[in-house]
Amino acid sequence: MRSLTYVLLGMLFLSGCGGPAEKGPQRFRLSGKVTFNGQPVPTGTIYFQPESGPAGTAKITDGAYDTKNGQGTVGGPHKVMIEGFDGKGVNPGEPGQPIFKPHTIEMNLPKSDDVKDFDVPASAAEGLIISNDPA
Repeated sequence: MRSLTYVLLGMLFLSGCGGPAEKGPQRFRLSGKVTFNGQPVPTGTIYFQPESGPAGTAKITDGAYDTKNGQGTVGGPHKVMIEGFDGKGVNPGEPGQPIFKPHTIEMNLPKSDDVKDFDVPASAAEGLIISNDPA
């Protein structure tokens, strides 16, 4: 599970996470809600990997995300991966235990600012192994 996260993070950095001076395709703001079992996802990350172009990302906080503070999307065909955690980390900044396996959706995103909600299905938690080891 963590290896997939590292692969996607690597793709994110290799695909162009430069500052505002960097030239590249137009990015669009995407925001919305993320739920699991009808409840807001406490904390997590949503990754937007297009077929071509730079990736985008947003933090999930109390069931909401907004690419305004991350990297916007370029629109078009994307793989969207959602990670969700219970928000009960032992130390500050730790996300806690996963509440479902990383959930991936393939979809077409608009080439404009938009609101898009995601509902992670209960099946995403099937087979999830949660460690009780605090280390």
